[in-house]
Amino acid sequence: MVRATIVSAADQALLSALNFGLAAMLIHFASKPEYGLYAQLINLQSFFSPLHAGIFASAYLALASKMSEARQLRYRTAMARAELAMTSLSMLLVVAISMIGAAVFWPELTPNIIFAFGIALLGLWWRDFVRQMKFATFRYDQAFHVDIVYVLVTAGAAGCFLAMSRITTSAILWCMAVGGVVAVARPQFLAVRGVSLERSAIRHDVLMSWTVGRWDVLGSVVTWAYAQSYVYFAALHGGLDAAAEVSAGRLLATPLALMWASYANVLRPHVSRLMDGDSNAKIRRLALRSALFVVASSLLYALLLFAVIPALDRAVFGGKFERLRSLTVCWIVYLMLTGLSTVASSVLRSALEFRQVFHRQILSCVAAVILLAVALRFQPIESLVIALVIVEAISAALFWQRLNAAVSPRPQSA
Repeated sequence: MVRATIVSAADQALLSALNFGLAAMLIHFASKPEYGLYAQLINLQSFFSPLHAGIFASAYLALASKMSEARQLRYRTAMARAELAMTSLSMLLVVAISMIGAAVFWPELTPNIIFAFGIALLGLWWRDFVRQMKFATFRYDQAFHVDIVYVLVTAGAAGCFLAMSRITTSAILWCMAVGGVVAVARPQFLAVRGVSLERSAIRHDVLMSWTVGRWDVLGSVVTWAYAQSYVYFAALHGGLDAAAEVSAGRLLATPLALMWASYANVLRPHVSRLMDGDSNAKIRRLALRSALFVVASSLLYALLLFAVIPALDRAVFGGKFERLRSLTVCWIVYLMLTGLSTVASSVLRSALEFRQVFHRQILSCVAAVILLAVALRFQPIESLVIALVIVEAISAALFWQRLNAAVSPRPQSA
């Protein structure tokens, strides 16, 4: 598991560098409101992804890692074909919804931006599914290779745009779209081709995944409502400038969020195998070591970031963001707590306790809506992130309480 964690860390470092580079290009070469628009669109990606995240990511990883090689091949083929069809239709639906939304209340969204956003979202879905296929078979290096291709193609396209034209939100989204599709074209094609299957077998596997992942689909919607909606509350607080301000602070802490997502993909297959062996003591030790890893990584990253943030503020952000340092501190605390929640919820998902996870997400969402609404009454923009810190502390406590109950030793019957 150590090697897998190292590969996963390198993977997320690469993705973090790309995300930071793309955002920095917009901040440096475009306007502050332009970056605020980009930040809102990036957050909308997860809003449109609950079905995919629940069935083709979370449920797939939970089920595939427990299957025999032959059964996993049939399952992978069935899910790849279903994913290709459902994501293509979903992308068209997202574009249609975005067109209507732009016409009614979001005039900054041009058709060019909307189409770029739709194809970038499609590429994100495909890349996420290919990564889950690799994680389920413990081929972390192959998932890393997919991301290397994505990063190289996206960065190369962005460099071409910068050299030939001006950088805009639509340009960045088109770069992400091209990179995502190119990176997964071959593995996605091989998975879809797979083995010969009847339509009834595909329906059976999709329904099985839905049965397992339906609570995670609902949970993804709820999680977005309190974990990703901050940028829209910021826009209510002070327009696109405020959305850009709070997103810039989040940008510097984003590597931690990517690290936790990647570590969860390493953690969950291992916990699934331990669940089959009824090794509750080993699961508890693994969860505690993972929690220590989260805290230690957050502290080390904070020390590193505080050492370089003055130079970043001058060279990259051009002094455009007045609250950058205080917002970054708040976001690091928030993401450390998010990491603790991710460890506990990942173990619970491996135990197929999706419903229990959903119940706790509902409670966190209710708390978030109340606290974010209260935070809007305060002038400092940091109040929004502080509200999220409190919510995430509640969420972590709820998940760890359930985890302790789930893996506690059971009394032996006489």
